[in-house]
Amino acid sequence: VILNAKIDALTRLSYLYNIVFDQNEELEKHKIQQLQEQKVANKVFNSIMRKGCFDASIFNIHLSPVSLFNGDVVLAAVRPTGGLNILFGDFTGHGLGAALGALPLSEIFYAMTAKGYGIADILIEINQKLKQQLPTGMFLAACVLELAPSNKVVKVWNGAIPGAYILRASGELFKLQSKNLPLAILTSSEFSSDSNIVEIFHGDRIILTTDGIL
Repeated sequence: VILNAKIDALTRLSYLYNIVFDQNEELEKHKIQQLQEQKVANKVFNSIMRKGCFDASIFNIHLSPVSLFNGDVVLAAVRPTGGLNILFGDFTGHGLGAALGALPLSEIFYAMTAKGYGIADILIEINQKLKQQLPTGMFLAACVLELAPSNKVVKVWNGAIPGAYILRASGELFKLQSKNLPLAILTSSEFSSDSNIVEIFHGDRIILTTDGIL
């Protein structure tokens, strides 16, 4: 009786071991496949992030994501008439899902900037597109700037980015207040693309941060 009980117990253990072994092998396959997919997606995402004029000495960017993918995006492009359009954004959530919104966002931003559109028209188009494509509950907090150094002013549209400042050459910190809801929340009829005009001086720095740094 004892021998049969031990044999039965060992048989069950062997069966369970084989199940666990097979499951671990399957998980390892999924893990390898996921890593390969992430590498491809990461290459696409990085090509979007590097598409702009970030090699210019006026930019200083630090990105330290919680995971491989995150919802943080920084886009910048020179307008045909001179000056810069800059979009600094933070999609809700983390991971690959949060990064997917960067594809339509960058496409609209770079295409419209190249055609000479200002941030008001770009914002209207981005809001409409993201509203249509993003799932419910996902949106983009963003601060969008239109820099015209020759005019010594910057147009600012801030939609829920709390860490947006101008650091004056004198050391004074001027906050760029958020007066709008994030993109992809309001419908086209509700959305306002009106921006504030802020005077800038030689030596001023614009500092934009996501909520994580605060």
